Amino acid sequence: MKIKKYFIAILFAIFFFLVLTGCPAKFIVDTNNPYDGVPLTVSENFAPNESWTFMIYLDGDNNLEPAAIEDFNEMISGLNGLGNPNINVIVLMDKASIDDTKLYEINQSNSYTMLDGSVYNLPSDTGNIELNMGDPNTLKNFINYCKNIHSSQHYALILWNHGGGARSKDISANNNNLLKAVCWDETDNNDCLYLDEVQQALTDADFNSSTKLDFIGFDACLMGTVEVAYEFRDLALVMAGSMATEWGDGWDYDALFKGMALGSNNDPKELGKLVVKTYHDSTSSEFNQTQAAIDLTKISDLKDFIYNLAVSLYYENKKSDIEILRDKAIHFYDSDEDSINYPYFDLNDIAYQILGNAGFFSTASINNARDIIDTLSNVIIAAYAGSNYGNYYGYGSDVKRGLSIFFSRGNLTFTYNNNNYSHYASQWWYTNVDTNQWNLGSLYGKIDFADSDTDGTVETWRELFEKWYDPTNTYTPSSY
Repeated sequence: MKIKKYFIAILFAIFFFLVLTGCPAKFIVDTNNPYDGVPLTVSENFAPNESWTFMIYLDGDNNLEPAAIEDFNEMISGLNGLGNPNINVIVLMDKASIDDTKLYEINQSNSYTMLDGSVYNLPSDTGNIELNMGDPNTLKNFINYCKNIHSSQHYALILWNHGGGARSKDISANNNNLLKAVCWDETDNNDCLYLDEVQQALTDADFNSSTKLDFIGFDACLMGTVEVAYEFRDLALVMAGSMATEWGDGWDYDALFKGMALGSNNDPKELGKLVVKTYHDSTSSEFNQTQAAIDLTKISDLKDFIYNLAVSLYYENKKSDIEILRDKAIHFYDSDEDSINYPYFDLNDIAYQILGNAGFFSTASINNARDIIDTLSNVIIAAYAGSNYGNYYGYGSDVKRGLSIFFSRGNLTFTYNNNNYSHYASQWWYTNVDTNQWNLGSLYGKIDFADSDTDGTVETWRELFEKWYDPTNTYTPSSY
């Protein structure tokens, strides 16, 4: 009888200890995000009565050449008979099958005109020239040429090709792997445009915080990340991109240009809605497609709340628990190995995993997660995702999602040259510094969002991973 009383007393002691210490036995989160399955529609009204020049950087110098040709023909079809004299479309197109890059203006009469851009080191209308689409000077020259022949009130730039968001493949110093980049050119040794190079091309073409590009679109995979959006915060007003890999057909340019009827609405946000709507309409039978339009004027607010979350998560001292929640969240990689290259997670779903465990985390972390979701409702103009990624379609105020974020799975390891490394060892590139200064080979870095300093205190998103996965500066040879 005494043993039974002692046993009951012990059980009560354990119960009260758990209550007083606030330590639940397991996570109580329901993985069904309340923002999943928002079955709305997006109405847009992009009807320019002011001049717009669309600058389409069509990089088909790789295995996407057939899709490039198909999309070029879609542009011709979409503009045919449009009857809106305010729309100009200039295309720089590079192919893989021949060493020849061409410059075109697409007319509204089912035709195109060959252009002479030789003064800008671009193709002439008669000769042949092979341009490196991975060279930022090619992009800069193209933008300057477009601005010269069409002095428009508004400009939109679309970068067409493969995309990788912000990534690297391994830790080899001698392997020029495709880091945070877009627009690979196979003819030119797989050169590509790093985000900082796109940023510099826009700056050199005289876009700035006072005179912003109206719209930048990425018809490419995995470019719908917080890091990509933040890179262009001072250079453009609206961005469109996909969190997931895009299907081979990419954007529906026939529907996109047909939607630009003559009217009196020049708001680039409406153009962003049109991109989301036409992408949804053309891929709605798919389960793994996404697209979002982002208001870049509000992206800095989102960055601040993400940094705040990094600080509160670190001081929670629940690293392993957060790693469990991270892996519950919607992600855009296919396997553990693939997550080394593409450690991208739905930012809304990361925040919701924390909110779903409100009794487990501090008030600071809960408030920061809620601030992120609330801010996403303003940052996202419109967004769409197939059933693999939440099955939603609507305005940002309703879906509150549409951007992914880098979140290292540094607790996992991989083997390289018979040695085991943290995933984070292959993600040294996630930094705002020029990694060439580390003397590791042909590298890059320069991701504005991946900011850090040298005071040893977690204050930013990158510094959280440095503290968790590289506390001895093994993988990044400089202290943060």
